[in-house]
Amino acid sequence: MKKVIRKINRFIFTEKRDHLVLFRLVSSFLIIAFVVNLFFFNSQTSLGATYTFVQTNWSGGITANNAVHPTNQTGWTQFSASTTGMTMANAGADLQLLL
Repeated sequence: MKKVIRKINRFIFTEKRDHLVLFRLVSSFLIIAFVVNLFFFNSQTSLGATYTFVQTNWSGGITANNAVHPTNQTGWTQFSASTTGMTMANAGADLQLLL
């Protein structure tokens, strides 16, 4: 009977030790994968800048063109869309809402 109990104890304790080793291996792998992901696969979805654009005139009208820094930083007169109830006034110098 003592031999059977010893065999069972060895099996149980060895299995717990194996689970602990497996847990440590998986935990270490996940931590390393997380750190590697932070440093090597840092996908930047958007970039910010401190550019400013000054638009003082709207006479260029509606266009699909995009303003480009620094070429169009000043003197840009176009816009991408207009809503109903809005018109240009003073030869494009102002926008007015129609009430």
